[in-house]
Amino acid sequence: MSGVILDVNSISKSYNRILALSKVGFELNKGDIFGLLGRNGGGKTTLIKILTSMISDYSGDITFLNHNLRDKNCLILFKSQIAYLPDKEFLYGNMSALECANFFQDFFQDFSKDKALEIFDRLEISPSKKINTMSKGQAEKVGIALILARHVALYILDEPLAGADIISRDEIFFMIKEYCSDNAAIIATHLISNVEPIINKAMFLNKKVMAYGSKNKLLEGFSSLEDSFRYYAGNHQIKPQIQAQDTV
Repeated sequence: MSGVILDVNSISKSYNRILALSKVGFELNKGDIFGLLGRNGGGKTTLIKILTSMISDYSGDITFLNHNLRDKNCLILFKSQIAYLPDKEFLYGNMSALECANFFQDFFQDFSKDKALEIFDRLEISPSKKINTMSKGQAEKVGIALILARHVALYILDEPLAGADIISRDEIFFMIKEYCSDNAAIIATHLISNVEPIINKAMFLNKKVMAYGSKNKLLEGFSSLEDSFRYYAGNHQIKPQIQAQDTV
């Protein structure tokens, strides 16, 4: 277990008897950049809420840093070692990027203001510009910068690149790889082609695991992860070039 950061084992969750997740499992090790890939409504947000302790009534077990996620005595540890970027705006619009960095510095002991300012510079973010005067893509970059400026074991990024331009996306990918060499990251998105260049492991999720494994394993017989996803989602017009093996 020395290199294992997160071990998710047979997680299920229902809302009013409607199944949201069924026996979902995967493992993250140090250095993993994991793609949580699926259509909207496929259970990605529910799984993230479980991983971030926003939902506690589920079946199955999750081990994070060798501790069971249900252990309330370790709740402070869990929250301090997970940096979560939600898919909705979470920054105060009347604050500048610099004021947001100051707020994070006061709130998170693991936050590096110097690193945040460095990332602002790399992403061409004006520290003095207010969030409510920025484009959607610029505001998203501020959020990503603030999350990556924390030093934690696990980064969870929910739809982080929807508004980013290609150049910014490439720089963000480079920084995620740079900062996640000794920890792990989960990138949840339905925009599969956007994250294919950066991830090394992925899961195709539609309430249950359609496929899971290394990126190379999921690409066997396919020209892209999008085609692989379509195949495992039941699109029989997509045929693997070689016989795809069961990766669930």
